[in-house]
Amino acid sequence: MMFSKISDSTLPSEIQGEEGDMQIQAINNFDKVRIVYRDKRQEELSVPYNPDDIYYELSAFIDGIQAGRVEDTINTHAVSLVVMESMDEARRQMGVVFPADKL
Repeated sequence: MMFSKISDSTLPSEIQGEEGDMQIQAINNFDKVRIVYRDKRQEELSVPYNPDDIYYELSAFIDGIQAGRVEDTINTHAVSLVVMESMDEARRQMGVVFPADKL
């Protein structure tokens, strides 16, 4: 999963699904996660935050810089394009139109 939340909001991030929604207090570390089901049951999925969890990401980033690569070998621009095309098709099929689509 990839994400971006570049604001300082105190509101949790939310992923909505058919059976309920997942509320993530801090999307960058997932240390406080809760599922709220449609019937109002709640399930805590929180795990202790470990700042060393990003060790491998940082190591891959440094390796890429040292090797002169401009993109990750796994999360490539091609993968992003496929994801974007899939999302556009899903929006088209559901009839979701944003104001910026009309520009």
